[in-house]
Amino acid sequence: MPIMTKLQLQPRLTAIQLCSVPDIQSNLNSINQILAQIPDTIMNTPEHLVVLPECALYFGGKDSSQLEFCEPLHTGFMQDSLAKLAKTYCIYLVAGTIPIKSTNSGKFTASSLLFSPQGQCISHYKKMHLFDVDVADNEKSYRESLLTEPGEAVALTDLEQLQLGQAVCYDLRFPELFR
Repeated sequence: MPIMTKLQLQPRLTAIQLCSVPDIQSNLNSINQILAQIPDTIMNTPEHLVVLPECALYFGGKDSSQLEFCEPLHTGFMQDSLAKLAKTYCIYLVAGTIPIKSTNSGKFTASSLLFSPQGQCISHYKKMHLFDVDVADNEKSYRESLLTEPGEAVALTDLEQLQLGQAVCYDLRFPELFR
């Protein structure tokens, strides 16, 4: 009797490094240009996951600027643009941190969003561990909690062949999140 083997497709991961600036449209254009340069032999694999860095759409400005342009979850220019990129390139797209309006007025959440190849937001993770520290640099201290509301729940998403957990930046310093 011949031995049969089942071909298993492995998910493909692309991590995009980007020098984001405090200009959302410029960063979206850069992300689109990078995605367009990835060869079709890589992009057209089933369950292709593309991960963008923290602050992918806005970096270099003050947190108060993010409060000015934060969006309600599932609506707004930033989320619509990311959904369109996911759909255009037929990829799962993890967007680093996007400022999402909080129920607490005067604050936003630093949210990691996962978009499906159909352009749907299928997961929303709010950064849980905020960076509030005193340091020996020109700033002297960082108080992310002044304008950012922490999340309270992990985000696990079952994709076709992959279970994806989301975390952001300082979250990595807390191993209990991953247990």
